[in-house]
Amino acid sequence: MHKAQAIPVLAGAGMGTMMLSMLHRQIMSGNAEALAPILLFVGLHILAVVGLVLLPLVASAKLRARLQRLHRPDARHLLLMLLGAIPSAGVLHLYLHGLGH
Repeated sequence: MHKAQAIPVLAGAGMGTMMLSMLHRQIMSGNAEALAPILLFVGLHILAVVGLVLLPLVASAKLRARLQRLHRPDARHLLLMLLGAIPSAGVLHLYLHGLGH
C-alpha cells in the first residue's frame, strides 16, 4: 500500500473510532448530554463541505489558482477512508462488547 492510499485509510480508521465513540455514548446514555458533540461534529463537517464548495465560487482569480493545487478528495479517496472507518469501528465495537475475547 502506497502512502497516498495509507493516509486516507488511517484517517478513516481514526474517524470511524471517534464516530463510534460518540454514537455509542449517545445511545447508551439515555439522555441528551451526548447529543451536542454529535451535532457539533456533523455540523462542522457540513459547514466545511459547504465552505469548500462555495469558496471557489466567490474567490478571486488568484485564489482560485491556488485552490486548484490544494487537496480535494475524490470518490477513490472517500472509499479508502470508508475502508478504514468501517472495519476499525466494527472491530472496536465487537471488542468493547466482549465479542472479541
